[in-house]
Amino acid sequence: MHDVLCITELLDVICQFATRSTLAKLARTCRAFEEPALDALWKDLETLAPLSNCLPPALWGELDGVTILRRPLSSDHWRLLRKYSSRICTVQKNIFFGRYFRQLLAVASHSTPPAPLFPKLKAVLLNRITDETIPLFRWMIGPSITKLELSLSIIKATPATLSFMSSLGMLCPNMRSVLLEVDHLEKSQAEVMAASMSQAICQWYHLQNASFSSLDAFAYEHLSQLKSLTTLKLFLSRDAPTQLGEAELCPTPFPSLTNLTIGAVSIEVMSAWLSCLHLAPTNLTCNIHDVPFTPTTLYELCSTIQKHCCPHSLRSIDLDDLRSRYGETVVLLDDIQPLLEFRHLRSVTLHELCTIALDDHALEELATAWPQLEVLHLNRYAKLEPAASIPTFRGLFHLVRLCPNLRELSIVIDLTKTEWIDIRRPSDEGVCNSALSTLILGNSPLDDPKRVAFILGAVFPCLAGINLDDWDYLPLYLSPERDTSLPLWCQLNDYLADFGIVREQEIRRMQAAPEKVIES
Repeated sequence: MHDVLCITELLDVICQFATRSTLAKLARTCRAFEEPALDALWKDLETLAPLSNCLPPALWGELDGVTILRRPLSSDHWRLLRKYSSRICTVQKNIFFGRYFRQLLAVASHSTPPAPLFPKLKAVLLNRITDETIPLFRWMIGPSITKLELSLSIIKATPATLSFMSSLGMLCPNMRSVLLEVDHLEKSQAEVMAASMSQAICQWYHLQNASFSSLDAFAYEHLSQLKSLTTLKLFLSRDAPTQLGEAELCPTPFPSLTNLTIGAVSIEVMSAWLSCLHLAPTNLTCNIHDVPFTPTTLYELCSTIQKHCCPHSLRSIDLDDLRSRYGETVVLLDDIQPLLEFRHLRSVTLHELCTIALDDHALEELATAWPQLEVLHLNRYAKLEPAASIPTFRGLFHLVRLCPNLRELSIVIDLTKTEWIDIRRPSDEGVCNSALSTLILGNSPLDDPKRVAFILGAVFPCLAGINLDDWDYLPLYLSPERDTSLPLWCQLNDYLADFGIVREQEIRRMQAAPEKVIES
């Protein structure tokens, strides 16, 4: 073997780029590569199935359809397990069915390993907890864990579950990123579970990224003081504002928070929760869950955001309806007027929550308020009624001129009113954006794809085509005009592609012209 291959670091690099089948062959056939190949092969696992396959099948049997352990594991069995488990750093998910899971659960329920099996395990992700799976998780959880994602699928908070949840803080003191979700609990049970989770949360002093389905006052107090916490995601129950109100918060809660995502059963709950705080996040996402709202309640939410979030720090805001029923609720610019106070916004996403009825003047007002916009998703679907108010190319030109940094845009505009535009020089209107690469126009009225392609190609010279993915999803998928409109959009994209080739040829011709002049 070449002397270079005696360098351990080099072997590690080689193993990082090898396929799993290659790693397995190296581990079996080459003594020098055995350890680094095994380390790379076992470092990141999707499930623990390979660990179960290390033990002889004769260890297990069945009794009344239940997998049982026929005899305890010997010291050789534990040594074999630890040879491989000690290399695992990440477990992506656990699938709670199948032979391997039942076998490992049988071992975990009736045996205690003589030494920790997972000393290097740092991340346990996408796992669902039930009472019967807790013994297996107790195997995995330890001080090396820095990232944990657990979802509890339980109907009742049992002593076993409560004990396990409350012990997480002591078992995993070095936690940096955590997700704890609890589903389907009644109010009284949810309060007990929140108290149990709080005991663990209050022992984590280095959290950077946290996501919880419920918190009590003690957890709020602890999290609000963490200088390390930069990302927080919460689902707010109807009692969440009360729990937060009972917490004794410091004058500047959540001092380092940059990313805040809150989901709630209603806009009223979200507004009440935000009213208890004064925050300075960089990115704010508000998810509304399955509850209709009115323009009045939306205005109240926007007003609360404006009053309780620092206008100088906020760069991104996303108001989202997780049902994604575009166009169901129509609001006016006045209903989101408080958000126009955030002059430094670079990303605004509103299209999944509501349709904003705009005319050209309103679109110009919006663009004037947000001159630094890079991403704007306003509308992707609008009910095109005779009295409906949608902007035209005039409004789009205002937007492009006032927001020169736009990279992504979703908007419904009337593409049929183009008679005032000189098609030979559409960009002479003073608008041209070479940064925009994503344009979504939803069900915008379109009657002349070629003419519109001339205009869009001149205003957005780097645009390869209109994004038509939304036509494969509701509500556009079931739209009555889909069969007639979608072919027109495809024609428009074909024209844009052809015009792009012509522009590229012209640029090359102009670049070659000076060279010919110099030669002559």
